[in-house]
Amino acid sequence: MLKEHKPVLVSDVSSDPRFYGGVNELTRLKTRSTMAVPLMARGAILGVIEVTNKAGGAFRQHDLDILETMASSAAAAIDNARLYESEKEQRHRLQQAQAQLVQPPTADQFPLQKTPGTL
Repeated sequence: MLKEHKPVLVSDVSSDPRFYGGVNELTRLKTRSTMAVPLMARGAILGVIEVTNKAGGAFRQHDLDILETMASSAAAAIDNARLYESEKEQRHRLQQAQAQLVQPPTADQFPLQKTPGTL
């Protein structure tokens, strides 16, 4: 799924060679069906949403369509949050640099030299 950047819908994992049964052993649950959708933003994968075992049966295309819509919204929210944090950090760095530039010089930065015959 990650290689192709495409959603995956598996109605019966027992017939899918990609399914790793070790997950069932670790969780002590039986996976019957699953679907996964990449979280994509600006051409990059941010993560994956995966759901397993639909109550009352197997997942269908309609379920995958809904999950894709949710993944799209989630990816946009994650991307926006990252952009916001990046902008906030950049603004903070600029404010610090500006504060250093407008700071008046201190006496130790420019020591006065005594001229002979002055106080």
